[in-house]
Amino acid sequence: MHAGPLPAPGPAPGAAGSDLRGRTRATARAVASRVPLPPRAARWATVRTWPAPPSPRTAPAHLSLVFPQRLRFAALEYAVALEDLPRTVAALRAALRRAGFAGTLPMELRPGPAETTWLGPAHGRPTAWINLAVPRTAGRARWLRAAEDVLVQGGGRPHWAKLHGLDAPALRSRYPRWDDFLGVRASLDPDGLFLSPYARHLLTGELP
Repeated sequence: MHAGPLPAPGPAPGAAGSDLRGRTRATARAVASRVPLPPRAARWATVRTWPAPPSPRTAPAHLSLVFPQRLRFAALEYAVALEDLPRTVAALRAALRRAGFAGTLPMELRPGPAETTWLGPAHGRPTAWINLAVPRTAGRARWLRAAEDVLVQGGGRPHWAKLHGLDAPALRSRYPRWDDFLGVRASLDPDGLFLSPYARHLLTGELP
C-alpha cells in the first residue's frame, strides 16, 4: 500500500476527467434552467453543478474513494448478455409492478465488454449490468425475489459482492469454466485452508 502522497494523475486522464465533469455540470445547469424548480431545489442544483476547484487532497485509495453511506438499502446486481438488455428490463419492470415495488432508488444499468476471467460475470460475452437497490422496508424480500426470478430466467450471472440466491449447481450452469476453476483452486489449496464455510457451500454445495 502506498503510504505517502499519491502522484498526480497524468495529463490525459486528468483532462478527460475534467472535461467529463465540465460537460456533466453544463448539462445539469442547462436542464435546471429550463425546468421550473422550487427555490430551495434551484439553489441546491446551482451549488452542486457549479464548477468546483480541484481538490489538493491525496490519500491511498481505501481512504479517498470511500464515503459514509447513511441510507440503508439492500441491493442485487446481475450481468446479462448485452443483446438481452431491452427485453430483460421490460420483463423486470413488469415483475416489479406486479410485486408492488415502491422503491425510491434508481435502477442502474451499465454496459461492459466481454471478459476472460473464468468466474467473472461478464465472462465470454459483452455484458449489461443491472443493479437494483431497494430500501430496507417490509417489502424488500418480495421485490428482490421478483427481480431475481426475471434476471435468472434471462441467463444472468450475479455480482459476487451483492445479494443473490443461487447455489453451486445453478452457478455451475452459468460458467463454462466453472470446473476448471475448481480444479485449479483445489490444486493450490488441497486442504481448503482458504475456504470459508460460505465459500465452500457456494462453490461445492457442501453445507457448513
